[in-house]
Amino acid sequence: MMIDIHNHILYGIDDGPKSLEDAIELIRQAISEGVTGIVATPHHLHPNFSNDIK
Repeated sequence: MMIDIHNHILYGIDDGPKSLEDAIELIRQAISEGVTGIVATPHHLHPNFSNDIK
C-alpha cells in the first residue's frame, strides 16, 4: 500500500491541474506507479492562491 499524503490533484484549484481530464491522467499515472490512495491537499490561506468556495 502506498498513499500520497501531499497532492494537488483537484483541478481548477491553486496549482493543481487545469482540467478534469488532466486530473484523471495524473490519477492514472499515480496508479501505474503503485499509489493506492491520494490525499488531496490544496493550499489553504496561502498568499499566492485564492480558492473561493463556489
